[in-house]
This record gives sequence, C-alpha cells and structure tokens, in this order.
Amino acid sequence: MNRRWFAPLLAAAVLAGGCAGVAPDGAKADDEMKQKERRSMTITPAEQNPEQFARRVAAQGGRVDFVFEDDRPFKECHASTVAELPNGELVCAWFGGTEEKDPDVGIWTSRLAEGVWTYPERTVKVCEKAHWNPVLFRDVEGAVYLFFKVGVDVPQWQTYWMKTTDNARTWSEPVELVPGDIGGRGPVKNKPIILSDGTWLAPASTELAKWKPSSDMYDVGWRPFVDRSEDRGATWK
Repeated sequence: MNRRWFAPLLAAAVLAGGCAGVAPDGAKADDEMKQKERRSMTITPAEQNPEQFARRVAAQGGRVDFVFEDDRPFKECHASTVAELPNGELVCAWFGGTEEKDPDVGIWTSRLAEGVWTYPERTVKVCEKAHWNPVLFRDVEGAVYLFFKVGVDVPQWQTYWMKTTDNARTWSEPVELVPGDIGGRGPVKNKPIILSDGTWLAPASTELAKWKPSSDMYDVGWRPFVDRSEDRGATWK
C-alpha cells in the first residue's frame, strides 16, 4: 500500500486560464481540440521521471509545480485533489501523516497564491482516526467544498464536509455528510457532477470485504452506487 504514496506531491501543470486536465465544475464538455490539449498534458508511461514531464509541459507554454518537496510536516501523503478558487488561485488538498491508516493522518491543504504554493497546513483533524480521500469541488455559485472520509478502514468510513467562501483562507467546521451513516457516502475520489437542473451526483461504492484478484468483486461486498443531492449538498439520497 505504501508504494502508492509519494514524498513530494506533484500538483499539476498550471496553464493560462486554469489547471491542465481539470475543467471548471459544472462546465460543458470541451470541444475536441481542448480534449486533445488535455491529453497532451497527461504523463505517459515513458515519462516516469517528473523532470521529463515538466520539460514537455514547459515546451507547450505551461508549468509544473511541486506543492512541497522534502521540507514537509508529515512522512507520507496520498490522494491529492485540486480546484480553482473564485479569485483565480488554486487550492490543493491531500491526506498525510506517518503512514496510511495511522491515527495521525489528517487532511492538509495548500494554495497557489501569486505563483507560490503556501506551506502545507493541516486543515482538519476530526478525531484520532485516519482521514482519507479529500475531494475539492467548486459549485456554480463559487463556494468551494472539501469532502473527506474518517475511519480505520473503508467499511467504517464516515464522510465529512467543509466549505470556504473566502478563497480557502478559512473553512467552516467539519460536519457529517449523512449523520450516523457508515461506509462512505458522497464524493469518494471524483468531484460531483452537476446536472442541468442543478442536481449533484456523486459516484461511490461500498467495500465490505477485501477484494481478491480471483474473486468476483460482487461476491465480496463491493457495490457501486450514486449519491444524489437536490439542494446543493445539504441532504443526500
């Protein structure tokens, strides 16, 4: 599991008008040319070296930033997420601590302000249990939400959310997404999808047993589902 963790967190290729590979929340599908440009900013199997990827991005007028390098207040991190703030800055979040599942793992954030990523800040630690899989999401009115999981393992996950309306300078107090619900409701990895009528859709899954390569995932308790909110995240069903 630890092999999936990265010491320096590679944030994104930052281009004029936004972040490579990330569309504004609620935006319509890009045309074929924009999709081609996004694919050109995707790291290829031959570019396992970040410097190679950075050179290719720079050659196309973009840049690649490290949110942090070796000077960081945690040993390991994983599951980064990024969103554009209303003022044009970027905010990045991830979970970090000693090791995945350890009780000191919390949710950390950094902002790209005036071309520089701020020093990582532990933005939320609900309790002395591992925190997981943050998802940053900006709604059509400009509010930025931070969803994340809390629990020792996936079957025990509780989903919490916070919101910022001042470009990630401050955040609301963390609140359970669905009070008392265990197993991981709401956004788990990807940003919610906003439908034309304003409904939010959040794909997720239950994982009630360990998956084995030789097993059918449905036989071991994996079930996909979609959470739906018709009131901008206030309630889910």
